[in-house]
Amino acid sequence: MSAHSYLSNFRIGTRLAAGFGIIIVLLLVLAAQAGYSLWQSREGVTGYRAIATNTNLIARIQATILTSQISAKAFESSGSASAAALVEMRLADVQTLLDEAKSSITDEEQAALLNQIQENITIYGQTFAQVSALHDERKKIVATLDETGERFTSLIKEMVEDAKGWDDVAAMGDLAYALEGALEVRFASQRYLVTNDPEAIGYVRKFLGNALEIVTELVDAGDFRAITVQEDLTSFGETFDAIVQMTVKRNQIIADQLNVLGDQTAELIDEMETKYLDLQNDLGSDMQSSAEISLIIDGAVALAALVIGILSAILMARSITGPVGSLTESMGHLAEGDLNTEIPSTEAQDEIGRMARAVQVFKDNMIRTKELETEQAKLDARRQERASALEEAISEFQTSIGERLEKLRGVSEELGGSAETLRTVAGETKDRSSEVASISEQTSANVQSVSAAAEEMDSSFGEIVGQVTRSSDTVRNTSDKARVTLSSMEDLATQSEAIAQVVELITSISEQTNLLALNATIEAARAGDAGKGFAVVASEVKSLATQTGKATEEIADKIRRVQEACGTSVDAVREIVSSIEQVDEISAAISAAVEEQKAATAEITRNMQEAARGTEQLSANIGGVNEATDRTVATVGNVTDAAGRTTVVSGELRDVVDRFVGRVQAA
Repeated sequence: MSAHSYLSNFRIGTRLAAGFGIIIVLLLVLAAQAGYSLWQSREGVTGYRAIATNTNLIARIQATILTSQISAKAFESSGSASAAALVEMRLADVQTLLDEAKSSITDEEQAALLNQIQENITIYGQTFAQVSALHDERKKIVATLDETGERFTSLIKEMVEDAKGWDDVAAMGDLAYALEGALEVRFASQRYLVTNDPEAIGYVRKFLGNALEIVTELVDAGDFRAITVQEDLTSFGETFDAIVQMTVKRNQIIADQLNVLGDQTAELIDEMETKYLDLQNDLGSDMQSSAEISLIIDGAVALAALVIGILSAILMARSITGPVGSLTESMGHLAEGDLNTEIPSTEAQDEIGRMARAVQVFKDNMIRTKELETEQAKLDARRQERASALEEAISEFQTSIGERLEKLRGVSEELGGSAETLRTVAGETKDRSSEVASISEQTSANVQSVSAAAEEMDSSFGEIVGQVTRSSDTVRNTSDKARVTLSSMEDLATQSEAIAQVVELITSISEQTNLLALNATIEAARAGDAGKGFAVVASEVKSLATQTGKATEEIADKIRRVQEACGTSVDAVREIVSSIEQVDEISAAISAAVEEQKAATAEITRNMQEAARGTEQLSANIGGVNEATDRTVATVGNVTDAAGRTTVVSGELRDVVDRFVGRVQAA
């Protein structure tokens, strides 16, 4: 069975509704798929935005912790109150960021890492407070140490001057040794305070013991000032031991707690960053795969809708225009009197089949009328012999048959008009069908554009622009804080220069001691043999002054290394500032890209509106087709009525003939 024969079993309205219904269903499927794709895109963008926000928070936490550790290192070197306050401020900023991250991050594993980081930062702050307290206490004790050292040094110098006035060479020698020991003690203690070198502790105790031994001899000799010096030296030693214990405790806390906590926290943050980087990569891959699948599905559905629409239009046109054209041609032949023409589509079950069967009845009536005319002609030939007897009956017959034939002619003309109307309606139906097919193609093309985006992406991209802007502000704030850190490192360099000045002062003291030794040598030379012992003492003092100069050079070298380390730290912080500025530029580029996507979304919205207008026009044309179909049904009704009237007229003609035959037989 051909497609035309199968379709002829259904009414035209049913066929049109089925064809357009299939297209509408496919369009609904396409719209549903597009909506689902947009929903997936929105969910993906929302997830990606959340990950980006959390990643940004982690980066801010990492940067703030780094600046806290840098500030702590600066405090270890300088011990200034401003450096300690800066560390506390940075740690408070870290706690604030951690609280913000805990409210944003819902993953249990990441939340556990955040809790561990927060616990480490809390312990770090408490430990740093201990270090700061120890440092403050140490500063107070160092001040006492310096005061004590200055006091016993001044007393020894005073005693040396008095011995010079008495020309007491032996006392001068002992006091010179005592002064040398006192200076060595102070120098070694300052060396330890600056470098924390354990070797300096041994020097302090050694020189302190030598000085106490000499001062004890002077005490035994009855010098009351030597008693004060002895007490100060003893107090100096006890104070220095307390400083050593405090310094060892502080350094142990820094090494065993602060540094360990810093390393552990850095590892935890690196773990979180790695996790979020993996999440970003996985989400990006999933979104790309989903978009590709949606594109394939949308393309397949759109292509199916286009193909089915074209096939439906072709089948509908052929199933309507072909039979209507053939039926119109057959009715034209009948109107010309060709009774041998075949009436097509009489077996069809649709409106065209009903109209064809009505035309077939009309044809059968015309054939029957033709046969009656032939039979009448034969009767006329036989009745010529009885013309006179039947003249009145023939006259009546001719009058009646003329009236009935006139009616039959009118009916035939009416059928011809109905056929012409059917031809017009068929043409209009064909035009409407073509227009509907064109609009269907336009609608398919417009709807295909809808699969790329939706109006909801506009608001989502707007939120992304806002988030990127806030990220840029945060990056700029981080850059400002890094610049503050850079300023702190430069202050550390300034403090190192101050320490260098102290070293220069010690060098000056060493040179003065050398001059004293030279003077002592000169005085010993003047004294002759009596001054040989004093000359030996002066030589020892000169040797000690030389050692002091070498130690001072060593300290100056270490200070230069500290300054170089400060310069390296300043360069590193500057590189951090440069990296943060690059992040700011990348954020600006992301914002520009999102603005371009926002413009693309507006274009998609315009295409959707155009598709809606095409659908409305499609509905209007479908209404026109329905109206044309109704007119076709009405015309078929007219043809049916005309055929019925033709049948009545034929019956009346038969009655007239019967009466005529009866009268002829009676005659």
